[in-house]
Amino acid sequence: MKTDLGDNIRKLRKERGLTQEQLAEVFGVTVGAVHKWEAGMSSPDITLIMDIADFFDLSVDVLLGFELRDNRMTELSGRLKQLRASQDQEAVREAEKALKKYPNSFEVVHESANIYSAFGMVGKVDKKLLSRAMELYDQAIKLLPQSTDHKVDESVIYGEIATIHMALGHIDKAIDLLKEYNSGGKYDNKIGYLLAMQNSKEGDIFLSYSILNEIDRKFHTVIGKAFLLIRNGAYEDAIDLLRWGIESDLIFRSDDKINFLDKLHCYYLVGISLAQLKLKDKDSARKTLISAVELAERFDKDPDYDGSNLRFVSIDASRKAIDATGQTAVECIDNLLLRIKDPELTKLKESISK
Repeated sequence: MKTDLGDNIRKLRKERGLTQEQLAEVFGVTVGAVHKWEAGMSSPDITLIMDIADFFDLSVDVLLGFELRDNRMTELSGRLKQLRASQDQEAVREAEKALKKYPNSFEVVHESANIYSAFGMVGKVDKKLLSRAMELYDQAIKLLPQSTDHKVDESVIYGEIATIHMALGHIDKAIDLLKEYNSGGKYDNKIGYLLAMQNSKEGDIFLSYSILNEIDRKFHTVIGKAFLLIRNGAYEDAIDLLRWGIESDLIFRSDDKINFLDKLHCYYLVGISLAQLKLKDKDSARKTLISAVELAERFDKDPDYDGSNLRFVSIDASRKAIDATGQTAVECIDNLLLRIKDPELTKLKESISK
């Protein structure tokens, strides 16, 4: 019976980005043998056919040409992630097995690097595992154009490499890498921490910028999560979260003067007022919204957007907070109400403004 075995082996080999030499090495045969298989001049024995089918994640019938199907790289990558998350000791062995099958797959190479990195840092640092992880991260960078994960870019992978250097005690190398790929200040916290551990005053600058970035991140996270909670009927949870947003900022006040945190707190108060309305507590909702409006008016009389005035922030240059939701705090409240589109809250605001 005629099969498509030779053509399929060649096609599958090329899909994996393997040379005939590499495939020959995997199965312990000569390059000439692989050439003859693909040319249809000879066929591997049945035991080897089964091994080849397993290597390419196919059934023997599929390999022989009765049906071809896509490989299972994504499925395999998912399994590797599960093994890493569960700290399964089989992870490293499975990673090497996967790398032999898909040496040019970004998904497999990057996840295998994550496995070696994770297991290299469990307990006593394993230099051999971490060295292998760095090799794989370097390979992953070359394969990055394949990636469909928008959360992973070159700076992320170099950050992962920097973490390995930290574990190995190569602190200066880690700092240099993090500085080079610190787009948007994403590594300010780590750079500042490492410099601080070296008693370097430079660390204070990075940590100060990190504090400002974390305040901004916390604001958007809390506001976004709180309004989702409100939409889902978890009104008391939303109130607790928004109050925490305000209370956790208090430590950054160096005095009682108005600063840009007050403008952020206007948002929190509007959210609390909305949740109180949903709980049918109109008196509390009214008081809270009045507090928001009064705070906004105080801020607008003497606005201060300079983050360098906050406690724990040690930077010489002015760091202006940017708010695209409105030029004034009062305008921000009005714009927020337009986005919320809650008739009852809008009516309450109008009654306060009269």
